Amino acid sequence: FGRAAESLGRAQALNEELGEAARAQEMARWQGFLYLVGARRERGGGGGRGRTTASSRLTLALRHYDRALSPPAEGSASAAMEECAAACRLDLATFYLSSSGAGAGATAAAGTAGGGHRARLESGLTHARAGLSLLQGRPVASGGGDADDSLVASLRRDLADAAERLLRELIRATAVAGNSSRAETLKEEYRALLSSRTDPKSR
Repeated sequence: FGRAAESLGRAQALNEELGEAARAQEMARWQGFLYLVGARRERGGGGGRGRTTASSRLTLALRHYDRALSPPAEGSASAAMEECAAACRLDLATFYLSSSGAGAGATAAAGTAGGGHRARLESGLTHARAGLSLLQGRPVASGGGDADDSLVASLRRDLADAAERLLRELIRATAVAGNSSRAETLKEEYRALLSSRTDPKSR
C-alpha cells in the first residue's frame, strides 16, 4: 500500500514539473482511489484502531480528490480532464453509497442512527450530480463511436445508476426521519432522472 502511494505521488510530481496537467490529475485521482480502498478495508475490519486508520485514509483520499478536481488554469481544461473529473465524482459517489450501508436494513436503522447515514447519502448524491453535470451535452456516438465516446457513455451510465440508488436510499431515509417535504423534493428529482434516461434529447 505504502509503496503504491509513494510511486503514484512521484509520478504526479513529475507530471506537474513537466506541465502534463492531465496526467498529473490522473495520478491524483488514482492516489485518492487507493486511499478510498484502504479506508473501506480498514472500516470493514472493525475495532477502534481500524476506524481511526479508516478516518485517516479517508482524509488523505479526499485531499487527493480535491487536488484532482481543482479547476485547471483558465481555458486549459481538456475533454480528457473533464472525463477524469467525472470519474473522480463517480469514485466518491460509489464510496459514499457503499459506506452508508445502503439497503433495507440500513434504511430501517436510519431513524435511530442520527444524521450520519443521510449525510453520507447526501454527499454521494452531490458527487453523482456534479459528475453528470460535467458530462451534460457531451455527444456520444451511437454504433461505431470511438473509445472516448464509449468512456463518456460508460461514465454517464454509471453516474446515473449511482444517482438512482442514492436517491432511492435517501428518499427512504428521509421519510423514516419524518422530513416529508425533503422526501417529496427528492422524489421529483428521482422522477426527472428516470425520465432523462429514457429521453435521448435530454442527454
